[in-house]
Amino acid sequence: HSSRKNLPLLLDALAMTNINFELHILGSGELTDKWKNYAISNDVNDKCYWHGWLKHKESIEIMKTGDLFCITSISDLTSTVTIEALSCGLPIICLDHCGFSYVVNEKCGIKVQVKSYKKAVFDFAHNINLIGLREDIRYELSRGALKRAKDFKWDKKIDKINNIYDELLNKSDS
Repeated sequence: HSSRKNLPLLLDALAMTNINFELHILGSGELTDKWKNYAISNDVNDKCYWHGWLKHKESIEIMKTGDLFCITSISDLTSTVTIEALSCGLPIICLDHCGFSYVVNEKCGIKVQVKSYKKAVFDFAHNINLIGLREDIRYELSRGALKRAKDFKWDKKIDKINNIYDELLNKSDS
């Protein structure tokens, strides 16, 4: 847990929601204690489950029980956990920047514009409420997540790389 993960944004957003939720927080780090206190001050800690570091398989099992995956990171290119969430059929709410802009599309999630902290918190809260209250939307995004995850399978990546090499080689032959 470091500042670039930006968990307070999600804690602030959840404090604004009007749905019943559980937030499962994996990992730990230099800011864990500070964030736990922040969750307490926002009156959401009773709905937070702080798991600490887990084995990969345990993390995936927790993700499989979820309904939604929120990622508030402000400086990750694209974390592997985003693809793992899609593979679990989890709709994603993320900030619209870095690699998340490419991975998450309108069929598998919702991208929140990075304009101001306050606006991002409001938009996260609004979209969490939307997905939490509209099972039909959550279901469609979940189906889209499973489909989008297939775009990141190794064979697809290999095909893309081979196509790039073929194009480059064809240009050099000209």
